[in-house]
Amino acid sequence: MKSIISFLLRKMENGKWKDFFNTEYIILVFKMLDIPYNYTSSLEYLKANLTWMISEKDDTGAPIYYKIPTYYFAYALVLFKEFNMSEEFNATLKILQERQYNTGAFPYTQGSVAGITSTSRVLWALEKVGLVDSEMYKKGVSYLRKLLFADIPEPRLANGKVFLENSTLILIQDSKYIGNATNSAVVSTLDGYIVIYPSQYPLSIEAYEVHGFRPEKNWIVLPIILAIGGVAIVIFKKVKIKR
Repeated sequence: MKSIISFLLRKMENGKWKDFFNTEYIILVFKMLDIPYNYTSSLEYLKANLTWMISEKDDTGAPIYYKIPTYYFAYALVLFKEFNMSEEFNATLKILQERQYNTGAFPYTQGSVAGITSTSRVLWALEKVGLVDSEMYKKGVSYLRKLLFADIPEPRLANGKVFLENSTLILIQDSKYIGNATNSAVVSTLDGYIVIYPSQYPLSIEAYEVHGFRPEKNWIVLPIILAIGGVAIVIFKKVKIKR
C-alpha cells in the first residue's frame, strides 16, 4: 500500500489530483484509512471548486453544477461530513435535494434520465452521513424497490400494429431510423422496432424483429440502442430479437 500512496502523492499538484472528483475520492480514502497527510490545500481546493460550480453559469445561463455528475456530490457529501465542513456539506445536500425527482430517483446530471447507479450512490452517501431517516433517503429506497422488482409488460401485436401503454417505440426500416411513436405504431412494413418502457424513466430497452434487421447494416441500429442506454443509466435488459 505504501507504493500506491507514494504514487498518488507524486501525482498530486498543489493539493489536487486533476479535478474535483479525483481529489475528493483520494482525500476521502486517505481519511478513512487514516493516512498521514496535510489535508489543508486539498480541502481548500474542493471548497473553492464547489463555490465555483454553484456560482458560475454556462453559455445557456444555467449553473455549472447542472452538468456535474450526481456521484461527484454523493462523495462530496461524505467527505465534507468527515471533515466537519458544515457549510459545504449543507450546500452539497441542497444540490442533491434539488436534483432528486418526485419518484425518489436521482439523474446522472441535472434534468437527465434517472436510474439505479446515481440513485444508489446518493443513498450510500446519505447512509454514511447518518440521514437514513430523511425523506430524501426513504424516497430513494422506495424508488429502487419499485425499480428492482418491476413487472415489465410485453407489447401486444394485432393487425400489423404494436401496442404498449406508456412506451416509446423506435422504428427501423431499411436499416435506418425513420422516427419514433408513443404507445402504438404500425410495424408491419418495418425491419423491426425498439421498445423503451416506460418512456419517462426507462426500465427496459428491447428490440423486436419484424421482417428482419439486416446483419450487414446492423451498425446503424446499434448506436441508437447504445445512445439510449448510455444516457439513461438505467437497468439495461439484454436486447432480444423477437419474431
